[in-house]
Amino acid sequence: MDRLEDFDKWNPYIIWIFTSMTFTWCITAAPMMMTAFIVGQVCPPDANCTVTPGTLMEEFNLTGDKSHLAGIATSMYLFGNMVGACTVARIADLIGRRPLIIVNVFLLGVIGCISATSSSIYEYIVLRFVQGIFFPVR
Repeated sequence: MDRLEDFDKWNPYIIWIFTSMTFTWCITAAPMMMTAFIVGQVCPPDANCTVTPGTLMEEFNLTGDKSHLAGIATSMYLFGNMVGACTVARIADLIGRRPLIIVNVFLLGVIGCISATSSSIYEYIVLRFVQGIFFPVR
């Protein structure tokens, strides 16, 4: 019990670690959670559907034959997670985990910002795949 008393509950180092990890979680949780909200309702080619505002379906006009591309964007992100989980662990063994975490969290945010300005669904799909590669490290 004496050892635990050495750590005051208002220790600046503990507060710094808690705050920085919370901020990191906020940055890295958004790409994973947003996929549930951005796809929207898929409209079959022969149906007359109203596109949900603020979704990929509306942004890139994914109706008819192109409606499947919204689901592919989510799938490619998860496929990037699989590729990243397999490759990034080996890189971490070579260069260390701390530098890799710093670089990956930074790139996750940068690529997320770039993907938000995508001009086509295909560009968005590629950027989501790349963003998925950097996600497993967080």
